[in-house]
Amino acid sequence: MRVALVFGCRYAFVRVANAAAKDLLGDSGVLGLSIAGGLTDVDAITLSTTQMVNAGRVSANIAWQSILIASLSNLIFKTGIAFVLGGRHFGTQIAAATLSALALAALAWKY
Repeated sequence: MRVALVFGCRYAFVRVANAAAKDLLGDSGVLGLSIAGGLTDVDAITLSTTQMVNAGRVSANIAWQSILIASLSNLIFKTGIAFVLGGRHFGTQIAAATLSALALAALAWKY
């Protein structure tokens, strides 16, 4: 039950922040919030952005970019954790996979 409550609070916060970012900064605000919002959890950004698409507040193009940014932010953050908790050797292995994901994301972004 506690996990559900924490997720619900996090989701509510991200949803309000995403709407405020859109109102104040437009699409750039949504994309910028994805960096911070994706650090520890991608689910809240994904759900919030998807609902904004359904409500006609952002385009599907901005939505996939937002979700990709949040996912990459989360991946980079967790790569840092791998270095801190797993040491240099483990962190380097994870970083190699992260760099591959970043390269593929750059290709997706281009098209």
